[in-house]
This record gives sequence, structure tokens and C-alpha cells, in this order.
Amino acid sequence: MKVPKEKIEMIDEEQAKKIRFNDKTPKEINPYGVQLVMASDLKPQPVNWIWKGWLAAGKLHLIGGIAGTGKTSIALALASVITRGGFFPDGSLTPPGDVVIWTGEDDPADTLTPRLMAMGADLEKVHFVSGFNNSGKERTFNPATDLDELKVTLEKLTNLRLLILDPIVAVITKDGNKNSDVRQDLAPLVEMANKLDFAVLGVTHFSKNTAGMEPIERITGSLAFGAVARLVLVASKVRQPDGSEMRVFLRAKSNIGADNGAFEYSLEVCLTDNQIETTKILWGQYIEGSANDLLKDADSPSHSEGVNGCVSYLENLLSEGAVPVAEIITTCTNAGFSESTVKRSKKKMNLLVQKKGFDKGSYWTWELSKGINFHPRGSTNNVTLFANDDLLRRQSPWVEGEI
Repeated sequence: MKVPKEKIEMIDEEQAKKIRFNDKTPKEINPYGVQLVMASDLKPQPVNWIWKGWLAAGKLHLIGGIAGTGKTSIALALASVITRGGFFPDGSLTPPGDVVIWTGEDDPADTLTPRLMAMGADLEKVHFVSGFNNSGKERTFNPATDLDELKVTLEKLTNLRLLILDPIVAVITKDGNKNSDVRQDLAPLVEMANKLDFAVLGVTHFSKNTAGMEPIERITGSLAFGAVARLVLVASKVRQPDGSEMRVFLRAKSNIGADNGAFEYSLEVCLTDNQIETTKILWGQYIEGSANDLLKDADSPSHSEGVNGCVSYLENLLSEGAVPVAEIITTCTNAGFSESTVKRSKKKMNLLVQKKGFDKGSYWTWELSKGINFHPRGSTNNVTLFANDDLLRRQSPWVEGEI
């Protein structure tokens, strides 16, 4: 039915729309295909900040850095503030809320919970993803395949504010270096955060041999990690003009606010109320400057070159606890130390080496020893001091002959 233009102008707009579409609304024309919405039908909304400028509900965030900078501890520090309804480093107050944590690297009982306790978290508002129950059969939770089931569980938490995933790469089912695969695998996570209105904080690492590059380009794996995240946060050690070292927490990217400025922080060894030794974050002053300016001296050895400098660097690197050997090597070489220098440096250190995992999924970690006795060669114990070179040559992920 064709209606003259002058008659269309005489009737109201809603009737005119129906006439133009042969008495069908746009949805009736294409009920199962691509849907359009006019901007005029949307109600503009401000960003729902949990911590203004740094942490937003419904958004994906990344926190990256080299090993030993305290990335996980910072994530737990933010979680602690949220659970108790406390103050963030800039003095802003947040209402209390729940936090969910999945970790594939640290033990919740002997590592994460003591840190949370030391930083004043309300432990009744902290929930660790402990496993997956499938019709009475329990198995390990897999963030790459179990996100739909996780969503069902998270919907039952009425005041969820933050989900921490450590490491975020565990969400990826395909090639973590391929942009299309990473975007596809991160999409359900972003959609879940947006629908349930909580922030996602993914912990990640810097890639090897990327010192001096743009911070956003240093995130391990595909560039899509940094592209999909609305905020990319960085924990770093920065060498000062006097040779001393300063830790800074900054924004390398923000699509929804300012991306400059940083906070100083330090890691302090302390005891919990039940006398468990752990570490906590102590926040310092706010620093002006861009991420590039603040990180221009990052990842450089803070002491003299050579063995003594490497020993000091390793002590800082392992200050939070055990670190996978492969990550240590990447970090040390990225910092400018050769593998031979690391090999000589370890002879001066009383390091504990421990094998974690089983079969193909096993890996070795190094840790500052706290008076643990040496297990001689041939011991069936998986724990040994760093002096056992033959064992490490056989089982370390390092290149053969370099240990």
C-alpha cells in the first residue's frame, strides 16, 4: 500500500512508521536477525566506578608486570578494601561487597588467605573457586570451559563486586597469541561482568624481551588482551636517579577515564594474628606522570651489574614466595642479566627448589629458603636446595646445559 506523502504528514509519526513498513514494526520485519536500537531509545548512564578511575563494575581489567612486583598482592589488597568497605589508596571510600577468586598458581590456604588476613579483608566475603561438581563427581574447575556454570553460581551472590582470575590466560581455549581467538574467548567473560555488574581483574605477565616498549604492548600473548580490557594496570619496580628502587602501581591504558598517575607501594613481610608469616601491600603517595615516563627505567637491574647485582635482583624477585623457574629466567634476561650470570648468582644463594604438579603439567619453582635442610641427591622428596645441579639439568624447563 502506497500512501501519498501529503497524507503521511497529516498522521502521527507512529502510524507513519507502520505505513512505511507496510504496517509492520521493524522487529516484525526481522524478528530473528540483526536488531537495531536507536540512540534516542537508550538512557545514558555513567560508569559505575568501584574505585573511580581504577576499577569499574561491568568491565574487564588487567594487571600486568614482571615476576616479583606483587601483582597478585595488589589484587588481594583491592579485594580486601572491597570486602570490608574500606578506603582505597586515594582515600576514597567504597561500600562493602563480595569478591570471588580463582587461582591456578597460588594455594588459597597457605598463601592467599594469610595475605588477605594481613590486609584486613572480611574473609566471609571472600569466595575461592575450589572445584566443579558434575552430578556428584568433583573435578578441577577449568575457566576455559566452565564460565557458563560459574555464571550460574555468581548469580546467587547478591552483592558481588569483583572477580579475580589468576592468570587470565587460563580463560583462553585456543591460541592465546591469536587476536580472533582471544577476543572470542574473552567475550563471554565480558558479557557476564556487564550483566551481573561486577568488575573482572585478570592477572597476567609481561612478555620476554619487551623492556622499553609501550606498556600495553608488553602484556603476554595476543594484543587482544590489552585491547578488550577497558583498563590495563601495571605493577612495576622503577630505578630512581640515586640508584634506589621504587615500586609503582599505574594505569597503562584506560578507555573510560584518565590513564596517567600512579601510586607508590611496598611489600612488607608481616605476621597474621595466628602467627603465619606472609606479605602485605603498603600504599605510598600519588605520583604524577604518564605510564611511559614512569616506566622508562623499569625492569632494569637496580644494583651493580654482575653476580652481586643479580643476587639482589633475585632476592627482590622472590620476596613474595615461590616463582616458576621459566618465569624467573624470562624476567632476569628481560632485566639484562645473562643466564650464565644467573647460574653463578644462584651458587651464592640458599634457594629452595620445589616441583609442583604432575606429569606433563609439572613445573619447578624457586623460593628463598627459610632454614630448610638440604635433601641429598637420590632423595625421593621433591624438595631440594638449589645446589643440586644434576637434578635441575634433568627436570628444569631451562635450556639443557644452562643450569
